[in-house]
Amino acid sequence: MEKMSKYEEFIQPFLDGELSREELDWFSKELESNAVLAEDIRLYREVDSAIREQDVMDLRDQLDVIHNAIGDPSQESVSPSRYRKVLSYAAIASLAILVSLGVLLKVQHNKLTNDQIFEKHYEPYEVTMIYRSAESDYQRVLSQAMTFYESGEFHNAINLFEDILIKDPADMASSLYSGISYMETEQYIQADEKFQKIINHNDNLFVDQAEWYLAFCYLHTGQNLEARGHFKEIANSESSFYSKKAKKIMRSIK
Repeated sequence: MEKMSKYEEFIQPFLDGELSREELDWFSKELESNAVLAEDIRLYREVDSAIREQDVMDLRDQLDVIHNAIGDPSQESVSPSRYRKVLSYAAIASLAILVSLGVLLKVQHNKLTNDQIFEKHYEPYEVTMIYRSAESDYQRVLSQAMTFYESGEFHNAINLFEDILIKDPADMASSLYSGISYMETEQYIQADEKFQKIINHNDNLFVDQAEWYLAFCYLHTGQNLEARGHFKEIANSESSFYSKKAKKIMRSIK
Protein backbone atom coordinates (compact mmCIF):
# COMPACT_ATOMS: atom_id res chain seq x y z
CA MET A 1 0.00 0.00 0.00
CA GLU A 2 1.33 3.42 -0.94
CA LYS A 3 2.75 5.34 1.97
CA MET A 4 0.71 8.47 2.65
CA SER A 5 2.60 9.99 5.58
CA LYS A 6 3.38 13.25 3.77
CA TYR A 7 -0.34 13.95 3.39
CA GLU A 8 -1.55 13.01 6.87
CA GLU A 9 -1.05 16.41 8.49
CA PHE A 10 -3.11 18.06 5.73
CA ILE A 11 -6.10 15.70 5.54
CA GLN A 12 -8.08 16.76 8.62
CA PRO A 13 -7.42 20.51 8.05
CA PHE A 14 -8.57 19.98 4.45
CA LEU A 15 -11.82 18.37 5.61
CA ASP A 16 -12.31 21.11 8.22
CA GLY A 17 -11.63 23.90 5.70
CA GLU A 18 -8.57 25.11 7.59
CA LEU A 19 -5.92 24.97 4.86
CA SER A 20 -4.36 28.16 3.55
CA ARG A 21 -4.99 29.11 -0.07
CA GLU A 22 -1.56 27.84 -1.15
CA GLU A 23 -1.97 24.61 0.79
CA LEU A 24 -5.47 24.10 -0.62
CA ASP A 25 -4.28 24.64 -4.21
CA TRP A 26 -1.45 22.17 -3.72
CA PHE A 27 -3.64 19.59 -1.98
CA SER A 28 -6.38 19.85 -4.63
CA LYS A 29 -3.84 19.17 -7.38
CA GLU A 30 -2.55 16.18 -5.44
CA LEU A 31 -6.10 14.85 -5.15
CA GLU A 32 -6.61 15.09 -8.90
CA SER A 33 -3.52 13.03 -9.67
CA ASN A 34 -3.42 10.64 -6.71
CA ALA A 35 -6.17 8.00 -6.65
CA VAL A 36 -4.95 6.54 -3.35
CA LEU A 37 -5.17 9.92 -1.63
CA ALA A 38 -8.65 10.50 -3.07
CA GLU A 39 -9.78 7.12 -1.72
CA ASP A 40 -8.35 7.94 1.72
CA ILE A 41 -10.22 11.25 1.75
CA ARG A 42 -13.42 9.38 0.93
CA LEU A 43 -12.70 6.98 3.81
CA TYR A 44 -12.12 9.86 6.23
CA ARG A 45 -15.43 11.42 5.21
CA GLU A 46 -17.30 8.15 5.66
CA VAL A 47 -15.92 7.69 9.17
CA ASP A 48 -16.65 11.30 10.19
CA SER A 49 -20.16 10.99 8.76
CA ALA A 50 -20.77 7.78 10.68
CA ILE A 51 -19.61 9.44 13.90
CA ARG A 52 -21.87 12.46 13.34
CA GLU A 53 -24.87 10.28 12.50
CA GLN A 54 -24.44 8.27 15.67
CA ASP A 55 -24.04 11.39 17.79
CA VAL A 56 -27.12 12.99 16.21
CA MET A 57 -29.11 9.83 16.91
CA ASP A 58 -28.01 9.96 20.55
CA LEU A 59 -29.05 13.62 20.69
CA ARG A 60 -32.46 12.85 19.19
CA ASP A 61 -33.02 10.12 21.76
CA GLN A 62 -32.29 12.61 24.55
CA LEU A 63 -34.69 15.17 23.08
CA ASP A 64 -37.42 12.54 22.68
CA VAL A 65 -37.11 11.74 26.37
CA ILE A 66 -37.44 15.44 27.22
CA HIS A 67 -40.41 15.86 24.87
CA ASN A 68 -42.24 12.91 26.43
CA ALA A 69 -41.60 14.31 29.88
CA ILE A 70 -43.07 17.70 28.91
CA GLY A 71 -46.13 16.35 27.12
CA ASP A 72 -48.25 18.44 24.73
CA PRO A 73 -49.80 21.41 26.58
CA SER A 74 -51.89 22.43 23.54
CA GLN A 75 -54.25 19.50 24.06
CA GLU A 76 -55.73 20.92 27.25
CA SER A 77 -56.23 24.19 29.04
CA VAL A 78 -53.12 25.37 30.77
CA SER A 79 -53.34 26.61 34.33
CA PRO A 80 -50.84 29.24 35.54
CA SER A 81 -49.03 26.65 37.63
CA ARG A 82 -48.87 24.21 34.71
CA TYR A 83 -47.72 27.02 32.44
CA ARG A 84 -44.86 27.77 34.80
CA LYS A 85 -43.96 24.07 34.79
CA VAL A 86 -43.99 24.00 31.00
CA LEU A 87 -41.69 27.02 30.93
CA SER A 88 -39.41 25.29 33.41
CA TYR A 89 -39.40 22.16 31.30
CA ALA A 90 -38.72 24.25 28.19
CA ALA A 91 -35.79 25.92 29.92
CA ILE A 92 -34.46 22.53 30.96
CA ALA A 93 -34.94 21.23 27.42
CA SER A 94 -33.11 24.23 25.98
CA LEU A 95 -30.27 23.72 28.41
CA ALA A 96 -30.17 20.02 27.53
CA ILE A 97 -29.97 20.88 23.83
CA LEU A 98 -27.10 23.28 24.44
CA VAL A 99 -25.28 20.76 26.60
CA SER A 100 -25.85 17.99 24.05
CA LEU A 101 -24.63 20.17 21.21
CA GLY A 102 -21.59 21.06 23.26
CA VAL A 103 -20.90 17.38 23.89
CA LEU A 104 -21.41 16.70 20.19
CA LEU A 105 -18.86 19.33 19.23
CA LYS A 106 -16.47 18.08 21.88
CA VAL A 107 -16.73 14.53 20.57
CA GLN A 108 -15.77 15.70 17.08
CA HIS A 109 -12.50 17.12 18.43
CA ASN A 110 -11.91 14.62 21.25
CA LYS A 111 -9.41 12.51 19.34
CA LEU A 112 -6.79 10.47 21.13
CA THR A 113 -3.15 10.19 20.20
CA ASN A 114 -1.96 6.94 18.68
CA ASP A 115 -0.07 6.08 21.86
CA GLN A 116 -3.20 6.66 23.96
CA ILE A 117 -5.30 4.43 21.71
CA PHE A 118 -2.58 1.78 21.70
CA GLU A 119 -2.27 1.82 25.48
CA LYS A 120 -6.05 1.70 25.95
CA HIS A 121 -6.96 -1.04 23.49
CA TYR A 122 -3.89 -3.13 22.71
CA GLU A 123 -3.01 -6.28 24.58
CA PRO A 124 -1.04 -9.34 23.46
CA TYR A 125 -3.04 -12.29 22.20
CA GLU A 126 -3.59 -14.87 24.91
CA VAL A 127 -2.32 -18.38 24.38
CA THR A 128 -5.32 -20.45 23.31
CA MET A 129 -3.47 -23.46 21.91
CA ILE A 130 -3.38 -26.76 23.74
CA TYR A 131 0.10 -28.16 23.38
CA ARG A 132 1.92 -31.11 24.88
CA SER A 133 5.36 -30.63 26.26
CA ALA A 134 7.46 -33.57 25.10
CA GLU A 135 5.82 -35.77 22.45
CA SER A 136 8.19 -34.69 19.67
CA ASP A 137 10.92 -32.18 18.93
CA TYR A 138 8.26 -29.90 17.42
CA GLN A 139 6.06 -30.08 20.52
CA ARG A 140 9.05 -29.53 22.77
CA VAL A 141 10.17 -26.40 20.90
CA LEU A 142 6.59 -25.10 20.63
CA SER A 143 5.99 -25.67 24.33
CA GLN A 144 9.14 -23.75 25.25
CA ALA A 145 8.28 -20.94 22.79
CA MET A 146 4.84 -20.58 24.34
CA THR A 147 6.36 -20.55 27.83
CA PHE A 148 8.65 -17.71 26.80
CA TYR A 149 5.73 -15.89 25.17
CA GLU A 150 3.48 -16.16 28.23
CA SER A 151 6.25 -14.98 30.56
CA GLY A 152 7.00 -11.96 28.38
CA GLU A 153 10.40 -13.21 27.18
CA PHE A 154 9.58 -12.24 23.62
CA HIS A 155 13.11 -12.25 22.17
CA ASN A 156 13.54 -15.86 23.25
CA ALA A 157 10.07 -16.69 21.96
CA ILE A 158 10.91 -15.19 18.55
CA ASN A 159 14.01 -17.37 18.20
CA LEU A 160 12.04 -20.55 18.82
CA PHE A 161 9.06 -19.56 16.68
CA GLU A 162 11.46 -18.81 13.82
CA ASP A 163 13.05 -22.25 14.26
CA ILE A 164 9.59 -23.77 13.90
CA LEU A 165 8.76 -21.66 10.84
CA ILE A 166 12.00 -22.63 9.08
CA LYS A 167 10.85 -26.25 9.22
CA ASP A 168 7.17 -25.49 8.64
CA PRO A 169 6.48 -22.10 6.98
CA ALA A 170 2.76 -22.90 6.90
CA ASP A 171 2.47 -22.96 10.70
CA MET A 172 0.10 -20.00 11.01
CA ALA A 173 -0.17 -20.20 14.79
CA SER A 174 3.58 -19.74 15.14
CA SER A 175 3.40 -16.92 12.58
CA LEU A 176 0.78 -15.14 14.70
CA TYR A 177 2.60 -15.51 18.01
CA SER A 178 5.92 -14.56 16.46
CA GLY A 179 4.27 -11.49 14.89
CA ILE A 180 2.95 -10.36 18.25
CA SER A 181 6.35 -11.07 19.82
CA TYR A 182 7.91 -8.82 17.19
CA MET A 183 5.38 -6.11 18.10
CA GLU A 184 6.24 -6.45 21.76
CA THR A 185 9.91 -5.92 20.92
CA GLU A 186 9.07 -2.96 18.63
CA GLN A 187 10.14 -4.78 15.45
CA TYR A 188 7.13 -3.63 13.47
CA ILE A 189 8.37 -4.43 9.96
CA GLN A 190 8.87 -8.08 10.90
CA ALA A 191 5.49 -8.12 12.68
CA ASP A 192 3.83 -6.66 9.58
CA GLU A 193 5.35 -9.43 7.44
CA LYS A 194 4.01 -12.16 9.73
CA PHE A 195 0.48 -10.75 9.84
CA GLN A 196 0.42 -10.15 6.08
CA LYS A 197 1.50 -13.74 5.55
CA ILE A 198 -1.45 -15.01 7.59
CA ILE A 199 -3.91 -12.70 5.83
CA ASN A 200 -2.64 -13.61 2.37
CA HIS A 201 -2.79 -17.32 3.18
CA ASN A 202 -6.44 -16.76 4.19
CA ASP A 203 -7.29 -20.44 4.75
CA ASN A 204 -6.51 -20.56 8.46
CA LEU A 205 -8.01 -19.76 11.85
CA PHE A 206 -5.96 -16.64 12.57
CA VAL A 207 -6.94 -14.15 9.84
CA ASP A 208 -9.17 -12.13 12.21
CA GLN A 209 -6.38 -11.82 14.78
CA ALA A 210 -3.82 -10.95 12.10
CA GLU A 211 -6.02 -8.14 10.75
CA TRP A 212 -6.48 -6.78 14.28
CA TYR A 213 -2.80 -6.75 15.21
CA LEU A 214 -1.73 -5.48 11.78
CA ALA A 215 -3.99 -2.45 12.34
CA PHE A 216 -2.17 -1.80 15.63
CA CYS A 217 1.16 -2.09 13.80
CA TYR A 218 0.08 0.67 11.44
CA LEU A 219 -1.31 2.73 14.32
CA HIS A 220 1.84 2.52 16.40
CA THR A 221 4.07 3.46 13.46
CA GLY A 222 1.98 6.52 12.58
CA GLN A 223 0.39 5.07 9.45
CA ASN A 224 -3.07 6.31 10.38
CA LEU A 225 -4.67 5.95 6.97
CA GLU A 226 -3.71 2.29 6.77
CA ALA A 227 -4.80 1.77 10.38
CA ARG A 228 -8.18 3.39 9.68
CA GLY A 229 -8.69 1.17 6.65
CA HIS A 230 -8.06 -2.01 8.61
CA PHE A 231 -10.10 -0.97 11.65
CA LYS A 232 -12.95 -0.02 9.30
CA GLU A 233 -12.89 -3.46 7.66
CA ILE A 234 -12.92 -5.11 11.07
CA ALA A 235 -15.74 -2.86 12.32
CA ASN A 236 -17.86 -3.70 9.28
CA SER A 237 -17.32 -7.43 9.67
CA GLU A 238 -20.18 -8.98 11.65
CA SER A 239 -18.18 -12.17 12.10
CA SER A 240 -15.13 -10.45 13.58
CA PHE A 241 -14.55 -10.91 17.29
CA TYR A 242 -13.01 -7.42 17.33
CA SER A 243 -15.83 -5.59 15.52
CA LYS A 244 -17.15 -3.60 18.51
CA LYS A 245 -13.66 -2.71 19.70
CA ALA A 246 -12.73 -1.51 16.21
CA LYS A 247 -15.78 0.78 16.13
CA LYS A 248 -14.68 2.39 19.39
CA ILE A 249 -11.18 2.94 18.06
CA MET A 250 -12.51 4.53 14.86
CA ARG A 251 -14.25 7.18 16.97
CA SER A 252 -10.95 8.13 18.60
CA ILE A 253 -8.32 7.77 15.89
CA LYS A 254 -7.14 10.94 14.15
